[in-house]
Formats: sequence, structure tokens, C-alpha cells
Amino acid sequence: MPSRRESNEDSGLIFIERSHLFKTLGEDDSKKLLASGRRVRFAPGDVIMREGEEGQTFYLLKSGRVEVTTTTRVPNSSEEDGEPEATEDGVERKVVLATLSPGAFFGEVAVLTGKTRTADVTALDDVETIQFEREVIEALFEEYPRVRELLQAVVIGRARDTITKLRDTIP
Repeated sequence: MPSRRESNEDSGLIFIERSHLFKTLGEDDSKKLLASGRRVRFAPGDVIMREGEEGQTFYLLKSGRVEVTTTTRVPNSSEEDGEPEATEDGVERKVVLATLSPGAFFGEVAVLTGKTRTADVTALDDVETIQFEREVIEALFEEYPRVRELLQAVVIGRARDTITKLRDTIP
């Protein structure tokens, strides 16, 4: 389990207000959103979320960097008559999808879709996040449909990038 230090400090409003995702919120709603989140810190190497786990939380990266990875199965190949041939067994390969810096967010796919996590996210540095529960984000979507639209656009873009990166790993 990651070594987490949680705090309920009331700072970070400027961080929320500068976020591209939350730019349509007024000051009062930014304060309300900040109050509904909690700060969670992670040490380098901590796995913040794992691919395949149920996801109920969304993270806004306040400081540090995280690496987003997935695992894909790449076919083994054997040489017969000079032609590579895929075998039944494959090799699992870790694929780095992104390195995220302060201001970025992650956990959005599970929160939007209700499906399991689509990637691992690991702290590369000392990381501080603001974590929001699904219910908070869903309530925000109801009041600010533009936030949902922005988030959906990011998900589509990230999905395209993932497909390209996975395609590039196949020999």
C-alpha cells in the first residue's frame, strides 16, 4: 500500500482556478470543489492506481510527476523457413503512455465510464494530488456540463494516443 499522508489544508484554490478543466467554475464553486477534495501525497515508486481496479476517484496533480503505463501482450515469434511466426504464448510488455506534470489529472476514464482503471499510475517524484470522489465529479458535471465535455475530449485524445503507442509496440 502506498505511503500516504493526507491533509485537509484549505490552500490550493489558485491551483483549481488555473486548471484548464475547471476554468468555467466561478470562485465560489472552485472553493466548494476544493473543499470536497482531499490532499493525498505519494512517495516516489508508489503505485497510485492499478490497471483493472475499480475506480471511484479522480486526481488533480498538484506537484511532482507521475508515469502512466499499461501492459500489453506482444506475440513471441519463432523463425521457421526465414519467416517470423507468432506462437501461442506472448510476452507482456509495459508501455509508457504518458508522464504527467503538475496541472494534469488522471483517473478520469473510470470516473466517466464506471469501468475499471485503464492504466497504472506510478509516482516518479514526491507527488501531491487533490483527490475527488466520483460523486463530487458527477455533481459538478450536472451543474457544469462544459466540464464533462472538456473531460470527454481529453479522454478521446488520450485513447487515440494509447492506440498509437500500443500499435507501435507490435513488432
